[in-house]
Order: sequence, then structure tokens, then C-alpha cells
Amino acid sequence: MTTYSKKLTPEQNKALARYEGLTSVAPFGVEEFERGEITADDLWQKNIQWIVAVAGDAQKINFPP
Repeated sequence: MTTYSKKLTPEQNKALARYEGLTSVAPFGVEEFERGEITADDLWQKNIQWIVAVAGDAQKINFPP
């Protein structure tokens, strides 16, 4: 199993690994979490908000016929 941070629970690390497997993007904000600047929940929400924003931007692309 991938360990993004020893400060996260095994379940939290597993969730981030599933996120990375689904999105093909490594979770970001881990360094901020490690420094104590954000909580584990903030880390998760930051990544979820990013993927939602990307999906929203993709929906706005005019795909020609």
C-alpha cells in the first residue's frame, strides 16, 4: 500500500491511493498537511475540489461535431 503520510491513518492513505488510481494524479497538499498547515480533511477536500473544478472546466469545452 502507498503511504502518502505516516500522519494519516491507513484508511486515509488507502483513500488517497484510490483517488490517485482513479484520477491518475498524485494527491497534492500532502506537504502542507505534513507541516501542520492543513488537516487531513482539508487535504482530502482540496483534492476533491480540484477534480470537480477540472470536470467543470472540461464540460465547458466546445467539442466540435
